Amino acid sequence: MYISSSCPSGAAQSDGFLTPKAAARDDESRLAATLRRTHGVADGPAVPRKRNAAPPAAPIITAGTVLKRVVEEIVHAVEARLPGRIAGLKVEVLEDQFVLHGVSSSYYVKQVAGHLAMTTMDACLLGRLVNEIEVRSVR
Repeated sequence: MYISSSCPSGAAQSDGFLTPKAAARDDESRLAATLRRTHGVADGPAVPRKRNAAPPAAPIITAGTVLKRVVEEIVHAVEARLPGRIAGLKVEVLEDQFVLHGVSSSYYVKQVAGHLAMTTMDACLLGRLVNEIEVRSVR
């Protein structure tokens, strides 16, 4: 839980109308309402646990897992928006950058693919994108 407070004890401040405990509950209610509006109701029904049972283990998320997921999302976004327009579409992660590879028939397709990849990356994590999609015009 995140509560912003300027009190030295970390308790929520009261504006005189509410007790500190009521002010803290009010902040929690506001935060819960904001989360419900932005993320929907994520809490499912509570599963009763035995009193001394250990909490369930959280999945291990590594940097490689995150990068692999971002690469898959970039490929999915580009293929969904530009189906069949880029031959041999491939995304590689080299050092600290994502590299787009493939062959397109126009610079417009190359530009749109780059924008889609950047938008997808910005939503997941910050990174550098190199667009090495080759343009071969058919004449």
